[in-house]
Amino acid sequence: VDRDGAEKLRHESKRVSNETEATTNKTQSEVTKKLNERVQDIHFWKFELEREIGDVISETDLLLAQKKRLENALRATEVPLHIATDNLNCRQR
Repeated sequence: VDRDGAEKLRHESKRVSNETEATTNKTQSEVTKKLNERVQDIHFWKFELEREIGDVISETDLLLAQKKRLENALRATEVPLHIATDNLNCRQR
């Protein structure tokens, strides 16, 4: 009777062990799949962010070049403005 009880307990333990192993393998497989999907998402968004950063840098460079052109144009108008102001002052005198 004790041997039969021990045998039943051993079989039950083996069954529970197999079920636990199967559940663990299934869960691990699902988690691995989800992690791989997450890694792919992260790579995609990293690529998108790097592309956007490059676009922003390019746009900033263009804006800086335009700013320099405008500053040069402003400096180029200083002499004619000074001459025009001087002429107006002479006329007022």
